[in-house]
Amino acid sequence: MLETISSLIILVVAGVCCTMASIFVVLLVREMLKTQNDKTTTEEASASPEPDATHVVKAVGFYREMEQGEEPHPPMHEAISRGTDSPQLVAYLQAGELLVMSPGPVADPIQPEKGFIGMMHIVTDGTYCWPDSLAYFVENYAVELPGSFIQHIAAQDWTAPEGIEVGDWEIDWS
Repeated sequence: MLETISSLIILVVAGVCCTMASIFVVLLVREMLKTQNDKTTTEEASASPEPDATHVVKAVGFYREMEQGEEPHPPMHEAISRGTDSPQLVAYLQAGELLVMSPGPVADPIQPEKGFIGMMHIVTDGTYCWPDSLAYFVENYAVELPGSFIQHIAAQDWTAPEGIEVGDWEIDWS
């Protein structure tokens, strides 16, 4: 019994350390992207009088309980069972193109006993971006997503675009 408790404590401590490292990586990536975007914008502005517009994707599905989530994103517990677990929606979310790769694992904040469910990657369809784990939360908890995002997906005939060439894009976190 004592060995089991010791093993559980070790797993919990390891999970907390991984989560903290993951949060650090996400914050570091955000800062690097912001710095890179600021530098690129400054360089473009000095190189030509009319710089090219930066491509911006809108962040959705970053609930506060997730490692990447924070204000102004809503808490996940308010979104559970208010959306749909449509297989078409799940497939669309799973088909997103990789925008930001992160080595950090994602745990299920609703049922922590499920353990790690994926990585903290951010994917995109060229208009929106979302955590790679969002498909899991839609499929398992029917979390509600913004109506504008669902309308956008429906306008795409529930099929994610293929072959998106992701570049030095900016993320709108508001």
